[in-house]
Amino acid sequence: MSWRKFGFEAPELASFGDARLTGRLAYLATIRADGAPRVHPVSPFISGNTLFVYMEPASPKGKDLRSDGRYALHCSVEDATGGGGEFCVRGTASVVDDPNARIKAFDAARTIGYKPDDRYVVFELDIEEALATIYEEGLPVRSDLVTGRAVLERTVVHIPDVIALPESEFATAKQYAERFNYRTNVAVPLMREGLTLGVIAVYRAEAAAFTTKEIGLLQTFANQAVIAIENARLFNELQERLEQQTATSEILRVISRSQRDVQPVFEAIAADAQKLCGSTNCGVFTFDGELIHLVAVTSVSQEGLDAARQAFPMPPNRGSTTARAIQSRAIEYAKDVFEDPEYKLQDMARAIGFRSALCVPMLLDGKPIGAINVTGAQPAMFNDRQIAMLQTFADQAVIAIQNTRLFNELEQRNRDLTESLEQQTATSQILRVISSSPRNLAPVFDAILTNALALCEAHFGTLYLYDAGVCNAVAMRGVSGDVAQYFSRLVRPSPST
Repeated sequence: MSWRKFGFEAPELASFGDARLTGRLAYLATIRADGAPRVHPVSPFISGNTLFVYMEPASPKGKDLRSDGRYALHCSVEDATGGGGEFCVRGTASVVDDPNARIKAFDAARTIGYKPDDRYVVFELDIEEALATIYEEGLPVRSDLVTGRAVLERTVVHIPDVIALPESEFATAKQYAERFNYRTNVAVPLMREGLTLGVIAVYRAEAAAFTTKEIGLLQTFANQAVIAIENARLFNELQERLEQQTATSEILRVISRSQRDVQPVFEAIAADAQKLCGSTNCGVFTFDGELIHLVAVTSVSQEGLDAARQAFPMPPNRGSTTARAIQSRAIEYAKDVFEDPEYKLQDMARAIGFRSALCVPMLLDGKPIGAINVTGAQPAMFNDRQIAMLQTFADQAVIAIQNTRLFNELEQRNRDLTESLEQQTATSQILRVISSSPRNLAPVFDAILTNALALCEAHFGTLYLYDAGVCNAVAMRGVSGDVAQYFSRLVRPSPST
């Protein structure tokens, strides 16, 4: 069957396989002419609901597949413990000869960072058998558990009566329900940019379905947990950088005071970057996906400011160091703009009074969202230390932008929770905990779970974090007796950073 049909018949297994294969190294086993196995590393990818591999025209494994199409493909693992789990498929490979299909396959490969040459041979892998193994340390991630299915399928799973489920589909869930005396279970995944970070699960002793409103509240709490996790990561990342660069401590204070407005951060970065890099001036820019905008500038005369405002906004191009850095997503250094044949803003350079220009892009997940540009009155004014310093400022600007976005999103979600005073009180309490514990997640998780149980009228609940293929309980409420004894060995200290 094709990967598309495989996804219809076993969606959670296909989703797990996609995560383990796409953009990763895998090992392809083929059959040699003498009947012996041959194993080679390959870079598989999925495009148009089809599983592909590509290889050199003279590749021995390609010759094997042309002679005998049978194959086995096994994902790589990070370490000796199995990492995030194992995934393997077996079936028959066939050569892709259609030119249009080859072009689409190669284009898809390039979007995930592969660089196949046009001469390569492309094979489509048909699937006859697939299996996965996930190594368990905490709560197992498996499709016959409500929490496991929520993680694997990345969606809310609500079971009004677990005991009534068919044995063939939720065998382990039924065992857990009977062992821990619950009937109703709902699990909401903690999602960030398509990745599962964890899951919130709440339970009722009687068979009483959760309402749409209650499930919506759990989704809000899940979003808040994700924001808290990301917020802690950003604060920790920022703190590490500031410990290494004590000269930028003022920027940290500005960020902490400007969680809702990033403009003061831009202005502080421009001022500090000019001072520490010894530049004539500094400009901070943002990029909206089409145009580059000047948002902060230092030490520029009215004539120079007018020239800059006339030049910007502008699209990415080769005519200035800023536009180049956005276009190339890399550091751009023009040692003498008047000797640079591609540089087109000489009139602006004369008005401002600079000869050299250095620009570092702000990159978020590899995509440009802005840039910081410094200029010098003399040619070749900047050295490696100043370039590294500017890179630090660019990284801090990205963190500030993300931090502001997260706080604004959190406030917006808080404004949306106006249906009842009880909901507002619970949400504001969580916001206060997040604000007072930017790097300690334990109080945040406890507050989220406590309010989730109260507002959803649940009897007990647990909050898990998903890591390396397993869910680990980091908070629990309302559990006692056998349940507490069982979960106590699974509870791990909540990360403080």
